[in-house]
Amino acid sequence: MGKAMRGMMLVWAQLDNDVRSERTASGMKAAFNAGRWPWGAPIGYRHGIKNGKKTVEVVEELRPIITSLFEEAATKLYSKEQLTQKMNDRGFGRLWKQKATVKTIDKILKKKFYYGVMEAADWKMEAPGVHEAIITEDLWSRSNKAIYGEPKRVKITGKSIDFPLRHFTLCGTCLSPLRGSYSKGRSGGSYPYYHCTTKGCPAPHSWRRSDLESSFSEYLNQFTLSPVQLALLKATLLEDVERSASLHETEETKILGKINDIGNEKLDVMRSRRVGKITEGEELTMLDQLRAEESVLKVELSENKIDRSEAEAVIDFTIHFVAHVGNYWEHMKPNEKTVLQKAIFPKGVVYENGTFRTDEISSSFQLIKSFAEENSPLVTPEGIGPSISWMKARRPGPLDDGA
Repeated sequence: MGKAMRGMMLVWAQLDNDVRSERTASGMKAAFNAGRWPWGAPIGYRHGIKNGKKTVEVVEELRPIITSLFEEAATKLYSKEQLTQKMNDRGFGRLWKQKATVKTIDKILKKKFYYGVMEAADWKMEAPGVHEAIITEDLWSRSNKAIYGEPKRVKITGKSIDFPLRHFTLCGTCLSPLRGSYSKGRSGGSYPYYHCTTKGCPAPHSWRRSDLESSFSEYLNQFTLSPVQLALLKATLLEDVERSASLHETEETKILGKINDIGNEKLDVMRSRRVGKITEGEELTMLDQLRAEESVLKVELSENKIDRSEAEAVIDFTIHFVAHVGNYWEHMKPNEKTVLQKAIFPKGVVYENGTFRTDEISSSFQLIKSFAEENSPLVTPEGIGPSISWMKARRPGPLDDGA
């Protein structure tokens, strides 16, 4: 049971990290759509603060160099190698702390950022930026056409994922992934539907998005634990953290002792050199060896530390999740839902005759399902479960649900 609990905790820790990562990406996309550049400043720009907010501003010393680059490229008179030399002759390397190369020319000339448009290739998105443009779109187009030919157009889109179950849910009849789209009603409104329109499907069908997602939320409730099970799970995980922390503290004391001993050895070596017992070369060799040993111990020390607050935050996340599984999923953002779905059902789910089924549930969630189906407290072998005194010593928190 102890290993199983730790395994589940690791899964939820990873899920928590994945959800945070997805939330970070969502925040970056929101900033991007609002015209703010969320990454490192392009060549010729730098990050700054304006009206209390982070912004991207032009490096004035580089403005004429970059403007000249586009203007000269548009003339069709210079190769990229010649343009590189001209940039360096104007002091680009001194101002940017590294000389321009042909790759630098490509990075600058191909970037629409310089005329005010931001690009995100991984997201297949473009958006107008609030930053100051250095050149006009016309100059950018002429210079790019002169050096590279006609530029490719990227479709501007910023639409969120509106159908988290598409491609994840399979049609129960033909086992093809469901798709999602909006249908127009007689009144002109748009209505979201999941559907299977695969050619050859014996029973193509469509479902209202709200109905299918509500049904999936109910399906997730198979992992919900009772208040008593939640209390025991939380206490078990907390006690395991304390036990691990205690062992790590003992090890930390040993490592600190070794580091202190090395410090004393270094002093002895330096004293021996001062009184002439060893040569300067021997001193340097011995000190280098001791410093190397010290560095290894310091790495071990940093890796040995356990952050109790972080561990307890993961436990709270775990408890909150298994107390409100379906409801938790319903209130997540679409991209966060997909993270959770894949963590539970690695191979997706099948929807047939109004119900969901799956061929595989991840091992940790399969264990939770077994506990939930028992509808009884988690039974832990003697010596692994938490003591009553420990449970009483813990004050119920907001995620304890009164258990």
